[in-house]
Amino acid sequence: MIELSKCKTILEQKNISDEYFIKLHITLEGYLKRLLFIGLRTKDVQYKTAQESITKYHEILPNMISKIWLILGIDYKNDLLKFGKYKILEEYVLNFTSKYRNYRVHGIYDEIKDHELLRCLILIDKAFINEIEKYLKTKKMPSAFDEPKKWGAKVSKIKSVDDVFNNILET
Repeated sequence: MIELSKCKTILEQKNISDEYFIKLHITLEGYLKRLLFIGLRTKDVQYKTAQESITKYHEILPNMISKIWLILGIDYKNDLLKFGKYKILEEYVLNFTSKYRNYRVHGIYDEIKDHELLRCLILIDKAFINEIEKYLKTKKMPSAFDEPKKWGAKVSKIKSVDDVFNNILET
């Protein structure tokens, strides 16, 4: 899982390049996995077990996003999708920036050279993270950059990665 300090450093950069877009998109996915990690910790999953579970958890991005909000107890359809620009930004991330990231990392494009396209891809990914942070703030919830204990994580009971998958991630 991406380190919080590294995530913040990447988000603060103002670079517009192909290399930065790939780093930023990886950071976006790391940010979402961070939210999933926090959700597991609030469900009594031990720290190390939550980390191992996140490492082993592979789901297509739309399903992972739904799972994050379910685990965090957020009403995705009736609340989050109606918040600000969240819905349109999620659609852009899933149907636009993620596709370009896949084109790049799977060798369809060697490099994205169009400066305006890169600028749009970068702005969308950053705006999506910012919109999530705004939503959390309006709900008086901690930031994804806060420690899990600020979210209510405590001494944990679930110690097995199999239990995490059977009881939380695959429900």
